[in-house]
Amino acid sequence: ILDSTGTQVAQRKKLFYRDGLMPELTEEELSKLVIEGSFVEHVQDLDTLQEMARCLVPISEGRQKQFAQNMAKSEDTLKIKRFLLGFWNQKDPKNPELAWLKHKRLVAAMNQEFGTHAMRGYDTDRGRVYLQYGPPNAVNKRYNEPSAYPYEIWQYYQIGAQTNVRFVFYNPNSIDNDFILIHSNCRGEINNRQWQMFVHNRNNSFGVDQNDVINHY
Repeated sequence: ILDSTGTQVAQRKKLFYRDGLMPELTEEELSKLVIEGSFVEHVQDLDTLQEMARCLVPISEGRQKQFAQNMAKSEDTLKIKRFLLGFWNQKDPKNPELAWLKHKRLVAAMNQEFGTHAMRGYDTDRGRVYLQYGPPNAVNKRYNEPSAYPYEIWQYYQIGAQTNVRFVFYNPNSIDNDFILIHSNCRGEINNRQWQMFVHNRNNSFGVDQNDVINHY
C-alpha cells in the first residue's frame, strides 16, 4: 500500500502456484537424468519412442508442448528417453512408470474411439480434450437434428476453478469420425458465439451478425 506521496506504508506477500502447470524441463536438467533402471531403458525402437513423445502433446502446455513435438521428430533415442523420464517424473515422482502406463491405456482408448483414417484418436479434438481434462460428466449427442451436422456437447461440472464447462464438437463432413471443436466456455479454448449457426448450416446460410438458429422441427 502506498500513501499519497508514493511512500510504501504496508506490504504483504503470498506464495501461490498456477493450477495445472508443471515446471518446464530444461536441456541441462534432462542431461543429468539416469535412464538405467527406468521404464524407458529397454525401449529401443525409434518409432515407439517418437510415438511415446507425440502422445504427450495433448497433456503438455507452453514450451513443454513444443518440446514434446520436437522429441516426436528427433532421432536421438537417448534424448527422447530422458525427456520421457523427466516428463513422467514430474507427473508422478513416486511411480512415473505407472503414470505412463495409465496414460498409454487412455491413448489406446482414444485411438479406438475417436481415431479416423487420417488421424490418431488423441490428435482429434475430442481425444485431446478427453486427455487434457478427463472424461466429461455428461455427453449430449445430437446426430439427427434437421439441417444440423452431427454434433456433441460435453459437459464438465468443474475444471479447475470453473464450473459448468461445456465443449461443442461437430462433424461438418459427416463422412468420418472426426468431430471438430467449434465452441467452449472453458478458459483458453475456442469461443464462438455463433456456434449454433455453424452447426445448423447444413442446409442453411446465415449472416455474420445472425445468432438465432432456424428451427426446422
